[in-house]
Amino acid sequence: VVKSIVNDILEQSAPTLWASLPVQGKNLVYARVEYDIPHVVNNMLDDFQHNISEILNIKDLVVKHLVENPELINEIFQKSGEKEFPFIEKSGLYFGFLFGIPTMIVWYFYQLWWILPVGGLLVGYLTNWIAIKIIFEPKHPIKFLGFTIQGMFLKRQKEVSRVYSDIIEQKLLSAENITKAVYYGPGAANLLELIQLHVNDAIERYVAVAQPYFALSVGSENYFKMKDLAVQRIYKDSDKYLAYLHDYATEALHIGDDLCEKMQELTPEEFEGVLRPAYQQDEWKLIVVGAILGMGAGFLQLYFIF
Repeated sequence: VVKSIVNDILEQSAPTLWASLPVQGKNLVYARVEYDIPHVVNNMLDDFQHNISEILNIKDLVVKHLVENPELINEIFQKSGEKEFPFIEKSGLYFGFLFGIPTMIVWYFYQLWWILPVGGLLVGYLTNWIAIKIIFEPKHPIKFLGFTIQGMFLKRQKEVSRVYSDIIEQKLLSAENITKAVYYGPGAANLLELIQLHVNDAIERYVAVAQPYFALSVGSENYFKMKDLAVQRIYKDSDKYLAYLHDYATEALHIGDDLCEKMQELTPEEFEGVLRPAYQQDEWKLIVVGAILGMGAGFLQLYFIF
C-alpha cells in the first residue's frame, strides 16, 4: 500500500525527480513513510475521537442498523432484562392467585355465568399490566418498612447500561460500521479535512530540511499538487487500508465505555426513555393476551363446574 501510494503521487507530481532517484533513495522514502504511518494514524484517531460528533452521528448509525436488523432489539432486551423476564413469567402465578381471591368470593355469593369469565379477564389484564409497571415503576427509589422499592430495570441501571452498551458496541458500533458511516455519510467532508490536515503535516515534515530545494526542483504548483494527490489517494483508499485498523480503532475510540458512562449518568426518566420505547408499542399486546387468556380460563372453569 505504501509503495503504491508513494509511486502514484510522485510519478504524477514530480515525474522527473522521482525517475532520476536511485533505488536506494526510493527505498529510503518508502521506509520513512512506512515508519511514520503509525504516528500519523494515531494522531488521526485522536482527532477523530475528539471531533467524532462532527464526523459521525452515532445516534443515526444505531437507529439505522436497528431498523435494518430488528432481531438485535430482541437480543438487547433479552440480555439486559434477563433478571426481569423470569419475574414476568412467574407474575401470573403470584398476581393471579392474589386477584383470583375476590373473584372466588363473589362467585361464592353470586353464581352468575359471566362472573368467572369477566373475573378471569380482569385478573389476566391486571396481572400483566402490573408486571410491566413493576419493571419501570416507581422511577425513583422509595423507602418502605426498611425496604427500597424501585422499578426493576431502573434499580439495576449501572448493570443494564453495561450490557446495553456492550451489545451496541459489538454489534452496531464496530469500527467497520463506523468506517463505512464516516466514509459514505454526511461526515465525509470532515473526514477529508482531517486527512488533509495530517497528510500535509506529514509531507512538510518529510521535506522540512530540503523544502526550499525540493519546492524549487518540482515547482510550487507541483508541490501543492503532490499534497492534494496524497490526500485524495489516501481518502480514496481509506476504506481498504482502514480495514487493518478495525480492532485498534474500536479499542482506541472507547465508544462502548463512553456510551455506558453516559447511560449510567441519566436520570431515571431519561434511562427509561432509552430502554422502553423499543418495545413499548407492543406492551398492549402482552396485556391484551393476558386478558384473553384469563377470560378463557374463566370459561374453562364454567365448563368443569357445570
